[in-house]
Amino acid sequence: MLSNSGATLFSALAHAAEHSAKGVRFLQGGVETRYLTYEALQRDALNVAAGLTERGLITKGARIGLVTSNTAEAVIGFFGVVAAGAVPVPLPAPHRFSKIRRYEDRIRGVVDGSRLEVVLTPNILSAFVRDAASSLSVKTVAVVEECVASAGTRCAVDVTADDVAFIQYTSGSTTRPKGVVIRHRQVMANLEAISRATRATPDEVGCIWLPLFHDMGLVGCLFAAVWSGCELVMMSPEDFVVSPYSWLQLFGKYGGTMAPAPNAGYAHCLRQVGPDLACQLDLSTWRCAMNGAEPVDAELGRRFCERFRPAGFRPEAYTPVYGMAEATLVVAMAPFDRPLQSLWLARDALANYAAVPCGGPEAGAREVVSAGAPVHGMEVRIRDTSTGAFVGDSRVGEVCIRGSSVTTGYEGDPAATREAFHEGFLLTGDLGFMRAGELYLVGRSKEVIIIRGINYYPNDIEKVALEAAGPQIEAVMALGVSDAGTECLMLLAEHRRGLTIDAEATSRLLREAVSGTFGVSPRDIVFLAGGTLPRTTSGKLQRHRGAELYALHAEQADAPRPNAGSVALSASD
Repeated sequence: MLSNSGATLFSALAHAAEHSAKGVRFLQGGVETRYLTYEALQRDALNVAAGLTERGLITKGARIGLVTSNTAEAVIGFFGVVAAGAVPVPLPAPHRFSKIRRYEDRIRGVVDGSRLEVVLTPNILSAFVRDAASSLSVKTVAVVEECVASAGTRCAVDVTADDVAFIQYTSGSTTRPKGVVIRHRQVMANLEAISRATRATPDEVGCIWLPLFHDMGLVGCLFAAVWSGCELVMMSPEDFVVSPYSWLQLFGKYGGTMAPAPNAGYAHCLRQVGPDLACQLDLSTWRCAMNGAEPVDAELGRRFCERFRPAGFRPEAYTPVYGMAEATLVVAMAPFDRPLQSLWLARDALANYAAVPCGGPEAGAREVVSAGAPVHGMEVRIRDTSTGAFVGDSRVGEVCIRGSSVTTGYEGDPAATREAFHEGFLLTGDLGFMRAGELYLVGRSKEVIIIRGINYYPNDIEKVALEAAGPQIEAVMALGVSDAGTECLMLLAEHRRGLTIDAEATSRLLREAVSGTFGVSPRDIVFLAGGTLPRTTSGKLQRHRGAELYALHAEQADAPRPNAGSVALSASD
């Protein structure tokens, strides 16, 4: 890594600009459209910072919404806001076929949560963003390319390590999300931890498709590259979805050494890149293939390693990692120079919060993967979910973290901040256990659906779907159902008693609403008779029973899972 990189994000960029001739390559449709050296990034960011200041759009500490696409303009805009001493609040870029109202719903919680009055966007998205912002509290939509100073001195505003670096929202949708406040010292601490764990040097080449709106792409890819002063090759998530083969080709073309992805990314490669195509790739330089954002699936990892072994991919490069926005990013990481490590555990013991190894993939056994040891500066403990007491090795409980890169709270939400901490530790909502100094994850206590590394809150999806379906639908339950190591979104829709529905037409409405708002489409929609969805005595949906209900109905309908399309079921089913 580059030493003496400073105490803030912009000082890290300045250090890279001075000591590294490398930068970021931006690709669209498989074609390199721009190469932005760190020196050029620093210069352009200072120009944007000066222009924003001249126009009176920015002050030190102000929250500035930033539409964060995988483009040079978005990266320049982010560091321009940082250089001006303000606080970027990443907003997702609109999906390719998104409707304005759906995008408004998606960003409303973030805009309201940080009281955003100014949003900065690349020019290519400016017309759409202006239309979407017109019904929100945003007063000004500024364009990165237009915010360049006409004259004057260009220098970064002085900030300290304790100033806020950016706000990372945990959910961007219709209900009020939580904004994780990340300070410069926390960013720098996590970047140092990542660098130590991966042994990163300026000779690395990152090849990525992850969206910069999310912490894995922003911190784990962009910031980590700046910290190390290494080359970064960036394509868009949309291009990856169309052709994962084009992503894998980057490793041979550019000599890629590092790249993270969730289970869903590796599974997409397996679905789309068969053995014949795999043999044509060169993955021999890929030394650290991090798998994070979803509980790592061991079988998926073994299949990926086997499929791409003829291309030179080494099994020991496949590296499980555990992290979250509240930790800035990384909490624990497995050694990247050993093959994937897992344990087979007795399910009946797990039900009693004990991790008891068994002989192997026998009846009643479950395989769990080691996420490795806590990274430098991070402490992990396990808390009994009933008593609140910390427990020892091989006892399952809630994962709690404390360290130099862990947030101290949420944006404007003291109640959520108080609830998030216990005896100085952040409560992650994840369930796991420690064994021989390494962390194993077994589930989640919080109701979050994770698809392609992105968190989706069921109540948000349910609200959008219910509004779109109209009066014939009484309630909707959103579920995450496991398939090939990743989660797929399923909807259970309960129609009103005495009414019949057009399942095909209603399915189209639900898919358009959900995919337009969240960028993910339900893999299956099941229509249920009125009164079928499980509820508590107070009328709340019991989602933990929803998965059982879905499995039962899918079997009775003889429908393949999870890609079952849409089926209509009556109460007699």
